Formats: sequence, C-alpha cells, structure tokens
Amino acid sequence: RAGRVVVAPHGPRRRAALPSMKLARERDAVGPKAAMGAVTGARRGALGRCKASCKRLKLWMCRRHVVVGDIEDTDASSTETASTEDSLEEWYEQRDFDSYFFPLSMFRDRGHEDDTSSSECCTDSLSLLSSFPRQASPGQSHCWGDADWSSVKVRSAGYLQSRRKEPSKAPMLELVDVDLFTSTQEVLAASAGPPSVGCGISRARTRGDDRFLFIVNFRMGAAQLVVTWALPSCGPCKTEPAGVLLERFLGLGMGDDERHDRLKLLPLLIEGPLLLRSAMPPKPAILSRQCTTVYYRGDNCLEASVDCAGASFGKKLTKLLRGGGCVLSMFAIIEGQAEEELPERLLGGVALFNVDIDRATPR
Repeated sequence: RAGRVVVAPHGPRRRAALPSMKLARERDAVGPKAAMGAVTGARRGALGRCKASCKRLKLWMCRRHVVVGDIEDTDASSTETASTEDSLEEWYEQRDFDSYFFPLSMFRDRGHEDDTSSSECCTDSLSLLSSFPRQASPGQSHCWGDADWSSVKVRSAGYLQSRRKEPSKAPMLELVDVDLFTSTQEVLAASAGPPSVGCGISRARTRGDDRFLFIVNFRMGAAQLVVTWALPSCGPCKTEPAGVLLERFLGLGMGDDERHDRLKLLPLLIEGPLLLRSAMPPKPAILSRQCTTVYYRGDNCLEASVDCAGASFGKKLTKLLRGGGCVLSMFAIIEGQAEEELPERLLGGVALFNVDIDRATPR
C-alpha cells in the first residue's frame, strides 16, 4: 500500500533466529512433562553416582573394621582379600547407622579401645554439649551466657518523687545453669523433679555447690526453660536496701502473695525482627500479672514456676525462642515499693543466643 514500507527479515539476523525457532518448535513438540522428566532423570543419575562414590569411600575407610558376629576382626591377612571384600560388603549392608554418617570409631585410634573410662567421659561431654551449652565463643548459636547489665536502669533512691531511674549495679545472684528440654508431661517444679528434668540443679549440687538457689521455670507447653541462679557466699550487703529486700524475698520473711507483686521480668531483644521488637518493648513487668506464677520451696532453693502457654506475654516470649533468629537478654528484678527499699538492683540476668526450642532435648 502507498505510504507503508514492509521490510522482510533477511541476512544474518534471519539466519541467527532460525536455531532458536527450531529449539522452540522441538520444545513444543516434546512437551513440558517430558522435559521435566529428563531433568529429573539427570538428577537421579547424579545422586546415584554420588551414593556409589560415598559407598566406595566408606568401604575403603572401614577395611580394618570387618564385623563377624559381634567380634571385630582387625587382623585379617593379605591372603584373605576376597573374603574380606565380601565381609565388608555384608557388614556395610547390615550397618546400624545412617548411610551418610561416618561412625566415630572409624577415626579412632585402635590402640586405645580398651580405655573405657575416657570414652564414657567423652560421651558425657558430648551429651552435655549437644543439649544446651554455655556460650564458649562469640557467634556460637543455641546457647546461653551472662547478660550485659551495664546499660540496664532501675528505680533510683528518689524514684517515688522524681520517677527517675539510674544504672543498676551488678546482679546480686550468679548465673550457674540454664536448661532447655521437652517433656510429654509438664514439670511444674523442676527443683522437685527427677535429675533428668532438674539437670541444672543436679549439676550444681554434684559440683559441690551448696549455695542457696533461685530458679525460674518457664513452662512453654511441651518445652521448658529452667534458669538457675545462686546466692554468692559474700552476698549483697544486708545494710543495702536491695540486699535486705533480697533476704526477705528468698527467705521466710515474705509470703507468696507479696512475691507475686514484687518479682519483675525485663526482656531486652538484642537481635531480632523489627516486628518482634515492637511486640516486646524493653519495659519491666510484674511477672505474675502477665503469666500465672506459682512458688515452690525446696531443699535450700526457691523456684518460681511460670506458665507461659496461656498468656499473651508468655506466647510472645515463646516466639522469641523459636527459629533461632533472636538474641534475647532477660533480667529479674525485685520491685522496691517504699523509700527504704530503694534504689533497686538487678536480681539476676541471662542471655539466650539464637535459641530454637524445637532443638530442645527430650526428657
């Protein structure tokens, strides 16, 4: 038509477009299902080759660990190579560990197998490390440690008139143990339960620590977090207002009703999502007003058992301890309500580093 110029594709551009058009036609002819099947088959082939290589590697490493019945044969001669290969193959197929797991016995020096005491000690150490350890180095996750209290403020001496707060002194109690576990039955009093659910208390007593213990048992449904503090032998000065209040709180001079109105919990989210930071403001709250709290007195100890499953505050705390994405510090404070009880001082603190309650040890 007049006024229109039609340019047909030609030259190098036309020739370059032909292969892509051909591939598109072949793809349409094969279909997406067949293409996906080809990709899946290639992946399965690669996985099979990986498994075969892993199997050959383990057979090579286990050559000295031929099992005949219940006895390990580590002295096979070179003339029994064929039978050794058959025995290795049979042993490998009847192994009692996962196909991608190398037993520690493969890497252990065979000359020290009779040292049962060292192996038992190693097992105990591994069990303690795998449960819920104290932080040994910066950056370690799913562990606990001492919290940084230097920037925490508490009620000052003239708080009732000025409403001003001041930096607290060091916590009055020493953090000795934190335990995280799951149980099919809720443990109301960890201090009165068996050693398996009161590991922190049992470990302290086993070490010969006969100091007075204060325990806070956070019951979060199937999971429980048990924090244990100890009263130092050279405890806070009894002439100090916070020290006098602490003696009444831990002793028989204060009833449970008054403890309910005194014990405060200050959560500080050090690292975590912004949404959780807004949901858990850094303000102290009377614990019994947020969660149902019951006190148990045991042998030279006092325990506060906190039900976190049925309260909004407890549910928020549980979210912070799920997934391993938060670093949380918690401080316990005895509230000073009169001038002679001020200034306040931190009772105890604990830091939880990237804790995931789904990794808790079942008891």
